[in-house]
Amino acid sequence: AKKYHVTALDNLSVGNYRSIRELTDLGNVTFINCDISEAIPATIKEVDLIIHLGATRVNYEDYPDTNLYDLAINGTGTIKLLELAASCQARFVYTSTILLYRSLLEDFAPANLHTHREVKQFGEAYVHHYARDHHLNTCILRLPKVYGPGMNLHTDSPVGSLILNALGQEPLLVRNETNPNYYLYLTDCASGIVQTSLDETQKGIIPLLPESPVTALGVAQILAFLSEGELPIETVETGTPQITSLLPQENFPESPFRPQVSLELGLKKTLEKSRFVTPADEYTVEPPEQDEEQGFQPLKQIREHLEERKRPEYKAVRLGVPESPRKSRITALIFIFLTFVLLAFVLIPLGSLGYHLLAGRSAVLSGGEALKNLDIKSAKINGLEGQVHLLKAEGDLSRLRYLAKLTTLNSEHTSLKRAVGAGIHIAESEVSISSALTPLIEGASAMAPGVQIVGNEQGGFDAQQLSNSLSDAQDAEQKIQLALAEIKSIERTGIPDKIGKDLSYAESQLNLGLTELSLLKKLINALPDLIGLSEDKRYLLLFQNSNELRATGGFIGSYAELSFHSGRLEDLIIDDIYNPDGQLLEKHIAITPPEPIKQILGQPQWFLRDSNWKVSFPQASEDIKRFYLLETGKSLDGVVALDLEIMKGFLEITGPLQISSYNEEVDSDNFFEKIQLHAEAGFIPGSNSKKTFLTGLSEELMTKIFEVKENKLPQLLGVLSKGLVEKHLLLQFDNNDMSDVSGSKNWNGAVSVAPDSDYLYVVDSNLGANKANYYVKRTVSLETEMKDRDGLMGSTLTVRYLHTGTSNNFPGGVYKNYLRVLVPKGSKLIKAMSVNANSDKGADITTQIKELEEAGKTEFATNLEVPTGKAVTIIINYTLPTDLALTTDKNAYSLIVQKQPGTKGDNFTLTFHSPFGRDLVLPQEIERIGDRARFDGPLTTDKVFTFGFK
Repeated sequence: AKKYHVTALDNLSVGNYRSIRELTDLGNVTFINCDISEAIPATIKEVDLIIHLGATRVNYEDYPDTNLYDLAINGTGTIKLLELAASCQARFVYTSTILLYRSLLEDFAPANLHTHREVKQFGEAYVHHYARDHHLNTCILRLPKVYGPGMNLHTDSPVGSLILNALGQEPLLVRNETNPNYYLYLTDCASGIVQTSLDETQKGIIPLLPESPVTALGVAQILAFLSEGELPIETVETGTPQITSLLPQENFPESPFRPQVSLELGLKKTLEKSRFVTPADEYTVEPPEQDEEQGFQPLKQIREHLEERKRPEYKAVRLGVPESPRKSRITALIFIFLTFVLLAFVLIPLGSLGYHLLAGRSAVLSGGEALKNLDIKSAKINGLEGQVHLLKAEGDLSRLRYLAKLTTLNSEHTSLKRAVGAGIHIAESEVSISSALTPLIEGASAMAPGVQIVGNEQGGFDAQQLSNSLSDAQDAEQKIQLALAEIKSIERTGIPDKIGKDLSYAESQLNLGLTELSLLKKLINALPDLIGLSEDKRYLLLFQNSNELRATGGFIGSYAELSFHSGRLEDLIIDDIYNPDGQLLEKHIAITPPEPIKQILGQPQWFLRDSNWKVSFPQASEDIKRFYLLETGKSLDGVVALDLEIMKGFLEITGPLQISSYNEEVDSDNFFEKIQLHAEAGFIPGSNSKKTFLTGLSEELMTKIFEVKENKLPQLLGVLSKGLVEKHLLLQFDNNDMSDVSGSKNWNGAVSVAPDSDYLYVVDSNLGANKANYYVKRTVSLETEMKDRDGLMGSTLTVRYLHTGTSNNFPGGVYKNYLRVLVPKGSKLIKAMSVNANSDKGADITTQIKELEEAGKTEFATNLEVPTGKAVTIIINYTLPTDLALTTDKNAYSLIVQKQPGTKGDNFTLTFHSPFGRDLVLPQEIERIGDRARFDGPLTTDKVFTFGFK
């Protein structure tokens, strides 16, 4: 362990030398008797860490006169220590109080409470601003009430006064207060301060708190249980208003601190060490004279000075019923027997229960976190450890069932047993999920050509592995269902709100786990067919350049062909799209393209590079597979498309790539600029010139992805998951199971059906043979309102384009766009306008709008041009079909807005007017402006809006 030299500064205005005598044998500890509000000793010049306790009180009630000295320590003293920290760039830790979490409206609180809190508030503010200005690593620790051996019992603190009652075998007097407080045992406080201080990653404000607060009545009940004999609990009416309680714990900042000593154990230790009381006049021991040369007194000399003084006599005060001098032998035997019964059936099981509950909970939470990070080994170990601890806790609860029946805690005992049972099932599910994922991860890691791992020398997957994974996933699903059943059976009546919220949160997380496991089972079912275990499979991976936006994400500049055989990736070919397109010309096959490609792009033939024309990716995939078969003679079992945004995400994982044919290094920061710089200008279809920059980049990127280490798999899966949700990655497979998964998750880029909802899908296709989308910013707004008393709804769609480019030279230039707007089938066009920056009135383009049908929707289509440095706005007015009219029998309106693949988050604004005579019921994320609902934000994913009426 690392050794530290510790220098302690204190003037002992509170405390004495006796309390530090145990440190005298440590050669790396130095004590200096000084007042830091006056000066820091000149001998202290270089430090790495400063912990400023700042006149911290064990309890503010212990010292009711918060005086000018406290102000000086937390003011001037803090400033001087911060200056020292700045001079040697030391980490600075300041201890404060959780009183700052109390309500500020405490007019009836004691004056000293205000002063103590304000002193600490000033100290915190100064630390924050000084650290910001001097770039210091600082941390503020807010402490609760700290108790333990040596605390001042003669105070108004509930713990101190109740311990005095217990020591004197007097009734436990509880004041008429119901607000709970946090109590932290002395050793937990010390270890929490030290551990947090030494962890330089811990910054800002951190509370050192136990898991939950306790009322004075709760403290009295614990003391009554711990004391010998029966101590009655009495309530004292003081007539003093209660101090406002602390804010709810969920408002506190997250803290890594976890106390080790429970309140029961802490009070027991405090009681045991308080049996001997030292006369007050013996507490103070004068220190020897200080060494003028060094400016401090070594602790060893202090110890020698202490040994010279007479040790005070201690008065023994027995805790419990006074012992009878004539206790009979039978009484002694009965006492021994009852003590044995108490230990065997109550105290030992209680202590064991508390330990195993905490250890089991910690292990289960760690296992869940490990699963999120795909740390399968750790997840399995933690799951097994959680099972062991919680099974032992279950046994302890069984031994305590008779005690629960004898008391009024039978219902609580049953609920706790069910909660422990749920924890056991969750721990079991973690083990099963780990077992299910292990062969999947190992198989994926060994799938690439030329890769082998121990235990999987053949590479890839085999049928038995996948069968075992499916069985483990099913077992995990059953365990989570059992855990849910246990949690749902817990009686919620009368339990604290926090526990009720925790149980509800656990339910939601377990239901989410069931959803994810259902997805995992479908993927495992689909894998044998997908990876060609019984029949070879071939897939096409399209690299779409979203700087030249097309319906499914971008212009297809390059592609990869992936061939699977016997559960392994057997072949990977990456090439320019123009090479297979050249084969179509050589075969003299001419296919007529869609009219906009022919008219705007000026392309008389249709090729693979333009085959992603249809707005629904499953439909476009059929065209892509048809073109690939014609051009290469190879059939496909699925198509995957990705754009530049997800490629940028991959680069953040792999690091920089060297594109040797262009002598360029590409990373996530310069990716888009390099793509633009080396755009495929002047590439000759079918030529043998060097590969395009995107193709070379794709080759290097695919190689790096297959070399990704296991510890980066969570990051890789995160990029893939984000890409699927934000439609930068599209999947379409012939396999039914995988097709169901991608369709249900909307990973396939299909047009949503939803016949009973309003619908909007704005789709651009750049037909200018340039990369102008790099410069074009698009915003979309939709305003919907009722048009007549019959509930007919009308909408106004506004699409604005701003071209920020400054040159017409390639890769920039005029943005020639074919705009398609998909709306509910049966919608009717009313009017369309085009407005440019130089015109206030705009031009009526209603006759230029084509009313078509695509993917089960009505489509309004037109072409438009946006010159460099200009803005163009298209406004389309239309009515919704009559079956979507908001008649009086309908209580809600819903709208589905789909995001175009390849876009990065166009700003979308929705304004919905309340129907005549009805009030809106809106979700929290929707703003209310008068009788209108309004949403304004980036469209990064598909969105569903639902508004109710009353």
